[in-house]
Amino acid sequence: MNAIIGLSELLLDTRINEKQHDTITKLNRSAKLLLGIISDMLDFSKIETGKFDLEIKPFKLENIFSQLKIIFSHIENNKHLELYFYNETTNPKIILCDGVKILQVLTNLMSNAIKFTPSGNITLKVELIEKISQNKAILRFSVSDSGIGMNKEQIENLFIPFEQADNSITRKYGGTGLGLAISQKIVESMGGA
Repeated sequence: MNAIIGLSELLLDTRINEKQHDTITKLNRSAKLLLGIISDMLDFSKIETGKFDLEIKPFKLENIFSQLKIIFSHIENNKHLELYFYNETTNPKIILCDGVKILQVLTNLMSNAIKFTPSGNITLKVELIEKISQNKAILRFSVSDSGIGMNKEQIENLFIPFEQADNSITRKYGGTGLGLAISQKIVESMGGA
């Protein structure tokens, strides 16, 4: 999949006509979508079989924001959305965690917010909830949006693997229904909720 994605991106940088550009762009998007599904299935399989490992090490909290801004930098230009990132000044500068997994969870939450918010705003906020000791604190990561929202039944099924709000959601927005289930397991494996 990476080869298909990489080669299609190289082709997009060559001299091609408009129809070829459109076809290669669709190929590239489809390959990225399929790669995302494959990655979700592999992650879910690792979690289910207990072969899911964390790499806990010091990580700069600001790096999470920097990486997310890069990942989603194209969104504001392509949709009528404004993205806001808030890192409270009282937050610790360095946290002990699996930074890659935290980034995976936040990317998933941001992607869902973007998917279900045709216009408006999306906000990622990190705030200090409780400083337990000099080296231990509880942080809250939250993503909020002005999107389509959910009813009570949809909220109850939110973390069930392969579940989505309804079939029309799957047809209109795509996805496997694994992202939030995987995110929940990652957060729980790090002692969060």
